[in-house]
Amino acid sequence: MSLPEYVTFGSYRAKITLEPALTGVHGLYSFESSPEITISKWGDKESAAILLHETIHFMSDCMGLGLNEAATRRLEFALSVLLKDNSDLMLHILAALSTSPHRNQSNDTDSDTGTDPAATPAPDRGDGSARHGIRSDR
Repeated sequence: MSLPEYVTFGSYRAKITLEPALTGVHGLYSFESSPEITISKWGDKESAAILLHETIHFMSDCMGLGLNEAATRRLEFALSVLLKDNSDLMLHILAALSTSPHRNQSNDTDSDTGTDPAATPAPDRGDGSARHGIRSDR
């Protein structure tokens, strides 16, 4: 399977690039001028997990979740297990979701804040940039 060019999350879109020369990390998520995910390799189980991990960073920024690295790693592991152990269920869910609007389009709100979580902007970092990377000692 070829590496996708972009990942989309609601109205957000992150470019995906393959950069074998990454040093010290296997993957990076950056939101400097526009969202971008960079991974060091593609085509095996580890690279799929790295792409999933960086995609979780991207979604966290889009939703204003503020997930730290430890929470991102736990969620990456949980989603990997869920997807692997339930591929038929995941295909069923994907088929059902592809025919219905996103939940946030039906005025869902966050029970704590009363706001639409998908409309929450990414957290302010002061300089407008963020970089998250997976170290090679993983």
